[in-house]
Amino acid sequence: MSIAYETEKAIERIRNRRQVRGWLLTALELLERNGLLGDGHIKCIDFGCSSCEFVEELRNRHGVKCVAADYPTVAVKFAEKLGFEAFQFDGCNVESLPSKYVNYADFVTCLATLEHITDLRSMFQLMNRSLKPRGYLCIAVPNSSSYKDYFQYMYTGSVAYEGHHFRFLNREKITNLIEENGFDVVDQQHSTVCTAKVLLAEQAWNWWLKALKQILLRLVWTKCWDINEESTCQHIDLRVMDWIFLLRKRD
Repeated sequence: MSIAYETEKAIERIRNRRQVRGWLLTALELLERNGLLGDGHIKCIDFGCSSCEFVEELRNRHGVKCVAADYPTVAVKFAEKLGFEAFQFDGCNVESLPSKYVNYADFVTCLATLEHITDLRSMFQLMNRSLKPRGYLCIAVPNSSSYKDYFQYMYTGSVAYEGHHFRFLNREKITNLIEENGFDVVDQQHSTVCTAKVLLAEQAWNWWLKALKQILLRLVWTKCWDINEESTCQHIDLRVMDWIFLLRKRD
């Protein structure tokens, strides 16, 4: 991560604070229906707290004791100004977790943050370390195979508004990350766009993908695809805008 760039984005987000965004509301739904809200004794750490709309919602409406964590110092100071315990973390350095927060949280949230991290193995270790045994982790990442990004990649090879993201995650990649880092999926609810055009495009592209896989692999930029030379997966999820999972730490 670039501290200068992330600081600039943090200042922009703090200046333009707004109501809780769609994927944050979905994360709240997952937490609530799994009994993780409404108990004044529950502790949470939000990694990538940004401008703190989410932790404010957890604290003020659901009685959760929240700790805010982020990379830019300006975001940490802003969280402290709002009355939260807060600390600075580096997702590439497991040791950046303060010792007082080891085995601290009943659940951890990391929403729209993983795509910014260069070393996801360290980031998952850091979150794992912060959780109590059998604690929960809620993650949200944009789907790089969504219809907007997929066709943008095909024709330009980039997405203008994604310039500050280090990586692109699709269904196969996020599923592998969950499995490899010691978590099990408890619940999931993904934001989708189900218009007739998107549904038809998804069906058509997956038919052609199955029929002409080897040809298409060589003609189209494939970072955003759920397939590669070794994979047997032959499906892209144009309808899914964000992958949002509730996970549980394994014993």
